[in-house]
Amino acid sequence: MKEKRQFFDLNCKPTGKYYYPGDVVPEGCLVIVVMIAIENSRGDFLMQKRSRFKTSPLTWTVTGGHPCFDETNVQGMIREVKEELGLDIQNDKIESFFLGCDTVCREMFYCKKDLDIDKLVI
Repeated sequence: MKEKRQFFDLNCKPTGKYYYPGDVVPEGCLVIVVMIAIENSRGDFLMQKRSRFKTSPLTWTVTGGHPCFDETNVQGMIREVKEELGLDIQNDKIESFFLGCDTVCREMFYCKKDLDIDKLVI
């Protein structure tokens, strides 16, 4: 089932309009992408290899995705990390350090967490 998502305006505010992945984005509406940088106590950052089917030329990136229409950006980020990595970060301190819009809206989060990389489900 496709996930229902919200459109945002240039001020990163929900417009009250919704879409499903693959829908055309109307004039004046933007989608939001949430991403998280997870750093361990040694200063290493967790990077995720992107799917070869993604359009971006990047091979490695931080974990991210799109919140569903009934989620906050933080809730969407927590769900994406669980889906993509099998990692539960809901009880960790998650900080937002960037929110802005141009062709899309982006919110970038940060979390400090020591984890066993061999136990991640990718």
